[in-house]
Amino acid sequence: MACIALQNCCYGEDTHALTRRQEAGAAGAIEAVVAATKEHAESAPMLDVGAATLRLIVHKVSALKTRAIKAGAKEEWVKPIAQGGGILSFRKIGFGTSRRNRD
Repeated sequence: MACIALQNCCYGEDTHALTRRQEAGAAGAIEAVVAATKEHAESAPMLDVGAATLRLIVHKVSALKTRAIKAGAKEEWVKPIAQGGGILSFRKIGFGTSRRNRD
């Protein structure tokens, strides 16, 4: 549930979303999500939620992506959300959350 709360905090394309992502990173969210994801690596749902959370935290902030990899995240956990579709494409696919498509 903590990962989903972080997803909600880091979601968005507005200018404040970048600040929220940077604040999450400064508060240790990246390291916490990487640790939880690794600790529960045998759980496919946890891998999905962990990767989705990391993708949102590092979205459009390359320094945070680098930090996540240094913390032990796999490249596929921090890959870009979508080519040309932005963060909305992330929501449409439904990675790691129980959110319903609102389109």
